[in-house]
Amino acid sequence: MTELNAQMVALGLPRRMRKFELDSRGYPVPWFVDRNICPIDIRVMDQHKRDEAVKHRKCWVCGETLGRFLTFVLGPMCAVSRITSEPACHRECATWSVKACPFLSHPQMNRSPRPFSRTPREVPGVMIKRNPGVIVLWTCRDFEIVNVSNGWLIHVGMPSSVEWWSCGRPATLAECQESLNGGLPALYDVAKQQGITDAEVARQVVAALKLLPAA
Repeated sequence: MTELNAQMVALGLPRRMRKFELDSRGYPVPWFVDRNICPIDIRVMDQHKRDEAVKHRKCWVCGETLGRFLTFVLGPMCAVSRITSEPACHRECATWSVKACPFLSHPQMNRSPRPFSRTPREVPGVMIKRNPGVIVLWTCRDFEIVNVSNGWLIHVGMPSSVEWWSCGRPATLAECQESLNGGLPALYDVAKQQGITDAEVARQVVAALKLLPAA
């Protein structure tokens, strides 16, 4: 397919992504995708680009240089812990992603069971494998690298703005609360495995609750 599909046309494509090749569905292939795999599998990131994005402050989606502000696409549990494995994006690219990505924009969608053509590299840290139904756009100016047993993760800085999204639109307070409540048991379990106390997790939860949208 050589043209954008109807959904992508309706959403509009960020200027920085208009140069990208399209996959068989008519979706632009984000910069982070490993293009050494054939056919291209949008689920598989290029580890070298992950390193490059952090070292040179490049957008995870379009690959161009970031400005003063960085927008991280987080699940609600990452908004609690302020830890993520994915580098930052331009705000425009992040906003487009939460509208265009099927997994991010459809709460009922599970991760594809389709086999990988090549076994992907393990994602650092511990992933909570669920569709949270709500996605957080966390915009800040800085971040720190945190070394873990199987690689490195990113600790995001204090936010200048926080947006909550669901179904490709701003999320309601009720949706945010439901998503948080659904993920907290798993977050407490992971924290316990890592030697983090319940009291520390509870403190992080209280801080995250202050960032929820108005009713």
